[in-house]
Amino acid sequence: MKIAIIGAGELGQALGKILRRDDREILFWDRDEEKLNQLNLPLLSLPEVVAGAEFILLCIPSWSVREALAILKPYLLRHSIAVFFSKGIDGPTGKLPMEMAGKLLPKNVDFAVVSGAMVAEEIGAGHFGACLVASKNILISDKVAELFKGTNILALTSRDLKGVAWSGVLKNVYALGMGIAEGLGWTVNERGLLFGQSNEEILRLLKVFGGKKETWLSAPILADFATTSFDNHSLNHQTGVEIGRTGHTDKKSEGLVSLAPLIDRLKKKGSKDFLILFNLVQIIIGREDPRQVFGKY
Repeated sequence: MKIAIIGAGELGQALGKILRRDDREILFWDRDEEKLNQLNLPLLSLPEVVAGAEFILLCIPSWSVREALAILKPYLLRHSIAVFFSKGIDGPTGKLPMEMAGKLLPKNVDFAVVSGAMVAEEIGAGHFGACLVASKNILISDKVAELFKGTNILALTSRDLKGVAWSGVLKNVYALGMGIAEGLGWTVNERGLLFGQSNEEILRLLKVFGGKKETWLSAPILADFATTSFDNHSLNHQTGVEIGRTGHTDKKSEGLVSLAPLIDRLKKKGSKDFLILFNLVQIIIGREDPRQVFGKY
């Protein structure tokens, strides 16, 4: 079995490590060849990496997915399965990776979306993680989940493709709020309450976008929200903390990039009753003082 990993960042490296078997060939491609050099990985062309691969794991930010799919398309074979680990919205198009896949992938190439508690530094070190795998075809979900059998990742399948995809987006956006609260010096009790109220908002948002509440309330997804909200490894957490402390950030995270297109899509549905979310808009897009906007909930 051949597995192509697109993106040699921390997650791609961790997945390559835990998925390695004697009967598997795992090859990496990254547009930044210096990453491959630093990891002592062979510098192969994209056709060499992708040709004949049964699984193509896209471990790249959401803002790179559209370009990656356009580059990959000529080399994908009928039996290939594209697996998206990206958890965001493409700014220019306002689309999720799974929505871009439906337009940009060849019709005979299947795809799946993976979301869950998989902090790269931890799973790469052999610690436990868990995720949901969703696809339009449950047989495809089963195949992707089977990749993780015998590893330190518990991969469960889901029929709720929209719910899994949107859960990944929403947890990143609301994790910014948790980071902002920490940066503002909120107590553990106060941040815990914000976490609970964020969950309530997310459940209502998930319904608006066609997902199921059972998906959000599953252990892998709730764990993902918790780790993204509180763990210092989380770029969304780091970004939020910096905004809370200084009022601005130079970082680029999935939550930051996804916020504006998320609001655009929400407005088209006529939904406005999301206090925490729209306070994030005031702070991040409106550049208002978080100390003035982000009151206690």
